Amino acid sequence: MIHDALVSQSSVDLDSLGNIWMKDFSKEQALTFKTGGFFSSWFSYSKRIKLISLNTLYYFKNNVLAESCKSNSSPGSIQLEWLESELKDVQNKESKALIIGHIPPLKIFYHENCLDKLLNLFNKYSTIISFQAYGHLHIDDFFILMHTEVPISVALISPALSPVFNPSCRIYKVDENDGSLLDYDQFYAPLNTATFDFIKEYSFKEAFGRGPLTLEYFINIKLHESKNSSLRIQRKRYRKVRY
Repeated sequence: MIHDALVSQSSVDLDSLGNIWMKDFSKEQALTFKTGGFFSSWFSYSKRIKLISLNTLYYFKNNVLAESCKSNSSPGSIQLEWLESELKDVQNKESKALIIGHIPPLKIFYHENCLDKLLNLFNKYSTIISFQAYGHLHIDDFFILMHTEVPISVALISPALSPVFNPSCRIYKVDENDGSLLDYDQFYAPLNTATFDFIKEYSFKEAFGRGPLTLEYFINIKLHESKNSSLRIQRKRYRKVRY
């Protein structure tokens, strides 16, 4: 097996993972996962929020087993077509979408043609996408996603359980009616202690101020950070999970 590499369409890896997780999937979810590694699910407590999980390896430059999105038959393009159908479904139901994946949609990681097409979709459906959550970077951060120099969405980056820095986990709090992000609690397990216990590091609103966690809210934090040294220091401390 090659690190960060995944072949397209019904790979042995996807089939094996699908069989392991099958008890948690519907038949439709199992089908899309075992053929492409992506799936969607309406929140069980609310049919107004759809979670859309992307297989970001199909856009990743380092995935030597998958081509870019130049061809309509490429795995990345097939996933983009599926993603638009999912977002249309959310839009038709006047609901909201939460998008998750491993590798954030940034130029440094994605094939340019894949990123352009993905950002086009995010822009087209920006009013129904509540927020996006990714990992991969092993740090605590967020990025403002842009389309033709216009902010369209926020990508929240959760630090990792694997100890590049202190192991961590995060709990998002979402409004069950409209899918808006209410807050999140960040936890970490200090490696310099004798026992391995997760403790709360911070809640986002407690750390950065109250208010609806909209795209504009995160844009303002980025702007204030460039002018406020105490905010920069605070963000830097959280970024490496108090390591």
